[in-house]
Parts: sequence; C-alpha cells; structure tokens
Amino acid sequence: MAMWLLRLALQHNCIIGNRCKKFHCTSTGYPLDSYSEKGFTYALHFEKINGTEKNVAAFLHDLKKDKAVVRIEINQNTVFFLYKTKEKKAFPGQLSHVEKKIFHTKPVFVDEKGYEHWEVCAWDREDITHFISFLKSNTKDLYHFKILQLRKTKLTEIFFPQIMPKISTKQKKALDLAIQEGYYNYPRKIELQMLAKMMHISLSTYREHLRKAEKAVLPHLARSNK
Repeated sequence: MAMWLLRLALQHNCIIGNRCKKFHCTSTGYPLDSYSEKGFTYALHFEKINGTEKNVAAFLHDLKKDKAVVRIEINQNTVFFLYKTKEKKAFPGQLSHVEKKIFHTKPVFVDEKGYEHWEVCAWDREDITHFISFLKSNTKDLYHFKILQLRKTKLTEIFFPQIMPKISTKQKKALDLAIQEGYYNYPRKIELQMLAKMMHISLSTYREHLRKAEKAVLPHLARSNK
C-alpha cells in the first residue's frame, strides 16, 4: 500500500535553530513529546549537535544557561533536555494532536542558517494537507516555509532510523571532523594531513581512525537506503 511522503524546510523562532545560526553548528534530532502543566507548555528534545569542538561547546553552554531549560543531560555532543514556555504556538505543529496521523521518517535536521528540514509520512493525502495548514497557522514566528516534495511512495522507499554501529570516541571525532570540514565534498575542501593536524595526531593515526569509522558506518548506510 502506498503512503504520502512530505519533505519540507522551515525556519521559526526556535531554541535549537537560533543557536545553530549563532554558533555555526548543525543539529540532528527529534522533538520527542510535549505536555501542559500549571500554565506552562513543556517540550522534550533529543539533539546531536555537530560543528567544530569549540562551536559545539559554546552552543551547549549557551543552551544550558537558558532559563527556559528546566532539565538537561549532555553527553559529548548529544543533549537531552526539557524546555518550558508560556508562549502560545511556540513549538511547531508536529507537537500537537495533528501528529497522531503523521510520523517522522527521519530525524529533523537543522542547518547552520537555522532552517529545519523535515521528512514525514501519512497514509492519506488529506492528513498531509491538514498537517501543512496546521503548521502554517500554529507555529509562532514562522519566517520561512517551503514544501520541497510531496508524492506518493512505497514503504520500501522510506528510510526509518536504525541503531547506528558503535564506534570509538576517536573514530567518531575523526569522522565528524571530516564531514564538518568538507573532506567528503566534491571538490574536496580539505586533505587528511590538515584534518590530522586539527586533531593533533599523526596522519597515519588519523587515517586509521577514519577508515575504521567508515568501515563501520558505510555498510549500515548502504543497507538503510536499499
């Protein structure tokens, strides 16, 4: 049975997006849930922040100081936090009852300009249409909204997040740095010698970390996109 796939980009006044723009970072994660209590709306977030070590540290330090953040747990560049506000429509509409008929097929990606990139699915097109309308009218300070793709698709073409293979801290750091600095871009923006220098290790050691990370991660991504 076919489903409806929606890809969109939006920008709004967001606790994550604003900081991605401010600290030149990106974020990948999920808004997990929301609830109301004693006049406040609470939202649970799980995010992985990517960028230079200095920028990620500054991002997380600034987030931790935010008075609206009532609980926070940080592990390296991954953060789980609880945010509260009295503002109406402060969170995008996917945190509402409308989400009951909509599901995310990928984590939300936030780029360095603070734009959120979503991919969601629904069984029926009218549910997608309703969702789009709800987002536009129920997201406060919505600066930008663009539908990138809306089409029918088969279940086999939809990517569902899977558990990533475990790699060491040094391997992860080598891989994150290579991605961040444009090693995998075409044309390539940086060479391994400079990446090794940035990590303060030898070229041979950096190459070993990167290759082990690639060996673990790439087969997983290939399976995910079949």
